[in-house]
Amino acid sequence: MLEKKNGFTLVELLVVIAIIGVLVGLLLPAVQSAREAARRMQCSNNLKQLALSVHNYADTHRKTPYGSLNWVGVTGRHGCNPEWPYLLHYLLPFMEQRQYHDLLPWLDRRTTICPWMPGGKTAFPDAVQGVAINAWICPSDTQFGGTFPGGAGSFGSMHGIKPPQIGTNGPILAVSNYLGVFSGLNDGEARSEPASRKGAFRMNTARSFAEFTDGTSNTFLMVEYLRGYSTDHRGFIYTNRASSQYIYPTNTPNSSNPENLLNHFLWCGAGSPGSQPRQNLPCVPGGTDANFASARSRHTGGVQVGSADGSVRFASNGIDLITWRNLHWLDDGQVIGDW
Repeated sequence: MLEKKNGFTLVELLVVIAIIGVLVGLLLPAVQSAREAARRMQCSNNLKQLALSVHNYADTHRKTPYGSLNWVGVTGRHGCNPEWPYLLHYLLPFMEQRQYHDLLPWLDRRTTICPWMPGGKTAFPDAVQGVAINAWICPSDTQFGGTFPGGAGSFGSMHGIKPPQIGTNGPILAVSNYLGVFSGLNDGEARSEPASRKGAFRMNTARSFAEFTDGTSNTFLMVEYLRGYSTDHRGFIYTNRASSQYIYPTNTPNSSNPENLLNHFLWCGAGSPGSQPRQNLPCVPGGTDANFASARSRHTGGVQVGSADGSVRFASNGIDLITWRNLHWLDDGQVIGDW
């Protein structure tokens, strides 16, 4: 009598492998979904901390921080002596980043060197070069990065830092996925500030929460934006432009409509990555006053927004444009329904 041997036949083995392959195929999307949920939660927490930091700043100084400080007339209309102290800079002491803040005492001294100029690196201490602020970064925005030309090191926008200009001795500084809401629908209106379109922040001026007459729960402080490529200025807060400091509700979240960015190789001009609709970075080059950037993210279906009451919500791509804009204005008197 032949002895029966235990084991798998080739057919059985192939069936088991096929079943395992199917299970892995089913499991991977769930794993990716769980990871994105965790990243989105961290992103929401970052926005929450920023919104609360605005309140802590206001409790100390009786006003919100300047949206952006700009001494006009020192080196021209948008003089950079300095041009770049941004609201996120003022919030650093309230986010356990006082050391970083104190290394950049722009209120106490002026410099004739803009960060994008040749030699701009000298305006920034070595201690802040190549240092990212994790609380400014949404972990879902990991699509781009890379190595800076000129041997600057293996840094990229995915690491939360970015150079201001390729081919110059510029500083490598922190970038942000969270930009403050400014008045109007473009850079021109941010300066003129139409009465019916006042945003939470403005240039050279602090606000009181008493000005938020539409209600702090009905007014945005900050929204998400994409950091772009390592070779452009999107998300680079040390220069005073749409997509770098300023954000507007000109388009709804993640709109396919192109943004109007500065006609310069660091934004959307010749030599820049330019319009990249497939990467959710569509743009057209334009003149200064017409420049605008609107909320964008790597989250599926929308962006996260931080309101003036300290809450964080998810705004769908399909939100009504009028409602979206009304949520950006602090005293337009419009009734806000569900969104």
